[in-house]
Amino acid sequence: MKKEINTDLKNKLGDRWEIFKKLHKLILSLNKDVDFHVFPIYIRYSLGEKNIVLIYFRGKFVADGGFNIGLNLDKHSKIKRFVKAKYMKYPGITYSVKIKKLGDITPDVVKAIKSII
Repeated sequence: MKKEINTDLKNKLGDRWEIFKKLHKLILSLNKDVDFHVFPIYIRYSLGEKNIVLIYFRGKFVADGGFNIGLNLDKHSKIKRFVKAKYMKYPGITYSVKIKKLGDITPDVVKAIKSII
């Protein structure tokens, strides 16, 4: 049985909730064994011991609002918005993209997220 996102996180995200909900469902749909853990400033998604996605929702990586999504990609995405995620200093997370509105979750971003598994 999958864990549920608590109402405290929903309240923290406020008007960003719809964006997060779409990302969360997308990531969980990648594999039935994807698990997540909520931390004070980010959510980590993993598949076994492999970190596959980080969603920063607070802190210096999202000072301008929205989310900073770190992905475990084997090679650089062709999407220009993706940058190296070395600054995140998180094992396995190699590239990141900023998401500020629902429209930023383009088919190319969805394709990149789906390519993780």
